[in-house]
Amino acid sequence: MNRKRKKQAVTVAVLLFFLAAGLWYYLQGSKIVKQQRTDTEMTGVLDILATEVSVTEPPMQEEPAPRELVVYVCGAVENPGIYTLPADSRLYEAIRMAGGFSKEADPAYHNLARSIEDGERIYILSSSETNALTAEQQVAGEEGPAASSQANGLINLNTATAEQLMTLPGIGEARAADILAYRAKIGQFTDVEELMNVSGIGEARFEKIKDKITVK
Repeated sequence: MNRKRKKQAVTVAVLLFFLAAGLWYYLQGSKIVKQQRTDTEMTGVLDILATEVSVTEPPMQEEPAPRELVVYVCGAVENPGIYTLPADSRLYEAIRMAGGFSKEADPAYHNLARSIEDGERIYILSSSETNALTAEQQVAGEEGPAASSQANGLINLNTATAEQLMTLPGIGEARAADILAYRAKIGQFTDVEELMNVSGIGEARFEKIKDKITVK
């Protein structure tokens, strides 16, 4: 009888052992699964935060390149042409780039301290050109010739610059210089037909331009 009870006790003890071992393994497995799930969730949260940071981070801006001015300097300068200058340059700097005033220039007429603009055409008047201007036009300054030499689309022989005269059919650089020389020597034109008194301008050439010029 005692042997039978001992055997039953051993059997119960073995069963309890296996039950305890199974419960322990089950609990350990649950912890592992839970920890893996927690790690996965944390990884997802970190990925989302990293994405938000990368989206909201402002992009790096490149420094703008230094701005330059490109101008065309012509008229009474030593070396007419196209020149590139730093931003915020002044008129005197553009003239200096073009070799300075020529001997025919009238430096006092121009505002050498004024700012210049990108793409600007800078025309330097000669003394003969400024002398041909009226007192009112000379007071008006650099805008005077440009505004007054093309009234109603016509070229005014008494105020036009050499470059403006060269826009007329058959009038090149040499002929424009002759017109300016005549104007400086004789004075203002009183009639458009007087243009034929200028050397090299005959009746045939005058007929081509008579409808494009004025003296008023």
